[in-house]
Amino acid sequence: PYLEIIENPKSRGFRFRYTCEGPSHGGIPGGSSDKNKKTFPAVKICNYQGYARIVVQLVTNEENPRLHPHSLVGKQCQNGICTVQCGPKDMTATFPNLGIQHVTKKNVATILEERYIAAEMQLSSINDGFPQEVQRNIKGEILIVFRHEDRKRISVKATSEAKSIDLSVVRLMFIAYLPDSNGAFTIMLKPVISDAIFDSKAPNAATLKICRMDCNAGSASGGDEVYLLCDKVQKDDIQVVFSEEDMQGNNIWEGYGNFSPTDVHRQFAIVFRTPQYRDVDIKQPVNVQVQLRRKSDHEVSEAKPFTYLPNKSDLELIDRKRRKPMPDFVDHLGNGNTGGEGSKTTTRQTAEPTEGTYGPHYAPQAQQNKNGTDHHNKTPGFMYMNNLTISTQQYNTQDEEYFPGTRIPMPRNVRPHTGIPQVVLTFLLWFEQQVNHFYLLQALTKKWAERNSTALHDYSITGDVRMLLVLQRHLTSIRDHSGDSVLHVAVIHDQLEVLSSLLDVVATLDNKQSIVDAINKQKQTALQVAVLTDNVEAVIDLIKMGANPLILDSYGNHSIHVACRHGNASILYHLLNSKQLDIMQMDMKNHDGLGCFHLAAKASQGTRQCLGLLKSNNFNVNMADTKSGRTALHLAVEMDNLVVAGCLISECDADMEAATYEGYTPLHVAASLGLCEIATLLLACGADPDASTSPPGSENGITPADLAASDQMRDLLNGIKLPFNPKITQNIFSDIAQLDEILRLKLCKLLNAERTGSDWLALAERLSLGSIVTFIRHSENPTNTLLDNYMVS
Repeated sequence: PYLEIIENPKSRGFRFRYTCEGPSHGGIPGGSSDKNKKTFPAVKICNYQGYARIVVQLVTNEENPRLHPHSLVGKQCQNGICTVQCGPKDMTATFPNLGIQHVTKKNVATILEERYIAAEMQLSSINDGFPQEVQRNIKGEILIVFRHEDRKRISVKATSEAKSIDLSVVRLMFIAYLPDSNGAFTIMLKPVISDAIFDSKAPNAATLKICRMDCNAGSASGGDEVYLLCDKVQKDDIQVVFSEEDMQGNNIWEGYGNFSPTDVHRQFAIVFRTPQYRDVDIKQPVNVQVQLRRKSDHEVSEAKPFTYLPNKSDLELIDRKRRKPMPDFVDHLGNGNTGGEGSKTTTRQTAEPTEGTYGPHYAPQAQQNKNGTDHHNKTPGFMYMNNLTISTQQYNTQDEEYFPGTRIPMPRNVRPHTGIPQVVLTFLLWFEQQVNHFYLLQALTKKWAERNSTALHDYSITGDVRMLLVLQRHLTSIRDHSGDSVLHVAVIHDQLEVLSSLLDVVATLDNKQSIVDAINKQKQTALQVAVLTDNVEAVIDLIKMGANPLILDSYGNHSIHVACRHGNASILYHLLNSKQLDIMQMDMKNHDGLGCFHLAAKASQGTRQCLGLLKSNNFNVNMADTKSGRTALHLAVEMDNLVVAGCLISECDADMEAATYEGYTPLHVAASLGLCEIATLLLACGADPDASTSPPGSENGITPADLAASDQMRDLLNGIKLPFNPKITQNIFSDIAQLDEILRLKLCKLLNAERTGSDWLALAERLSLGSIVTFIRHSENPTNTLLDNYMVS
């Protein structure tokens, strides 16, 4: 005969209750139970007919289950164990009223000890042939004769298991006993164990659910920050999973959101960065799914949609502007006399631009023939205008306005009718003014032509394009459809000689500062475009002209921000030395809440040089970002960048106890991510391993040890020497090898000064190299010798 489970309990949705809460409201439901049909856990004894006894008790959810301290409560339950009898015809047993009573943590060891003693007593009674009822009746007497050595062994075992047992999940263990020849139920069938039952109130067993996300789309290159609200989760047992399925429902890609345990807020919110999509060069949006997944049991939440969008790598539109068709001088030939006919001018016209180079529509009154007669006298239209002018003047001086034979003016009301309406006179006067204006315009045009001709000749002699540009310097303030001035365009197309020439002619204008600092539609100045394109020469020229490096673009970045983000120390040097700048304006945050130190710490190159420049110019290395309160050192730890972290500590005097809004120090972050190398550096430099997220005196705070991701990290924080591990040594070696000489010398200088708990002696202890302290104590540079030994150990 054997025992089998015919109805497993439902894994989720049932709540464990403490003793003070009273009994459960309803028993553990069966796996197939629903609103219309309720079922309960059930077992059946196969290949046997007759009386049998079935015992149910709780065990752990492990590969090799152990007794669980929680108790079964309900009918036919005693001391946490349920016993029922079945048969002789129906060999099925159903358990409709089982509840689970949650034990408090402080009582776990005591209850486990009692359970193990009871189990051994029961096993002893079976082996010795005593009926179980007898054992229960004389339980007190047997406990008296229970050997002290056995009790001590069980007590140690219970205490040890109590530290690691999971109180949020149990399984039901069913044991069937058949009667022996004496009628005692001593013949035990092989136990069977049910599926796991999770406490619905426990964070690591609750149903996972995404309640809200602040965005549902991001770049294919990943890295977009997302705020996710969810039901209760455990910070070290949760993942954010992105996945894509094909038409058949097969999973073809999977990625994980990037976050640390410190990014999980109060078990109800996760701040993470999206993973990179499998193809970063997508041309169309791609729909994927995002869901929560519990690490311990791989339980997942309902999937929510997320869309990957094509990369916007050219956010500043510089590449797009560079791809525009290059202009050609032919584009500016125009048409008519200024174009086609202009190429047919005679040799004299070319040599003497003041005569005949503009055609009949420009300055006819200024073009005289060889006899000295005005050219407009030969033009019918202008002859007509002159006649009108003369006749008007003659009419105004006629004698009809005076009494006959006298010079006495006649009253207007008695003057004879002239025959010319007043409206005609008004028109004639207006027309005369227009003709005079036209003549003036022709004179100015002639003068402008003479200046252009002279400039063109001077350019032909010197080859200096500024001879031509200076006449058009007032046009430098005009923008194109993108809002770019000629300075922007010259920088975008890397025309350094053109930029230099333009700046020379702009310098002659009274409004030169407004032209140099003009912004385009992205609110970028020419200087910001030069920094974005890493054009050092252009930056130098613009700074000499007085360009303002503190003008903000549409993202809240000024030129110093951009230089730090690119890690361009050369440009940063020139920007910081451009003129006397206000440190408060320089050391401000952009719209993402990041300062210059944050951006430099995240740069992929030139980081140390940029950090040094910022420090020498009194930028605040401990500035906290406005989103979470992280400093540059927090970011370096999150990126697992030992070099940058060491530079911030040794060269920039970063505060290792600076805390985020939630109270996390850099050591908290390193501990939660399992970064032993950086944790070692922080501890060796004096970071407090007992730093708490709560104010001093409070016992509810979280220490780095509480967030330790591994036993190795926990031992490191507790001051226990690390055992030798080749894999870890290899990683540490590669990180230490990246330290340049200057940074290493400064780190040695910092650690050589003997300070209890934060010097080279403390580092030697944490690196398990205390045995060589005696030999290197009197060396000139013990820290350097210690690092050399650690690299080859």
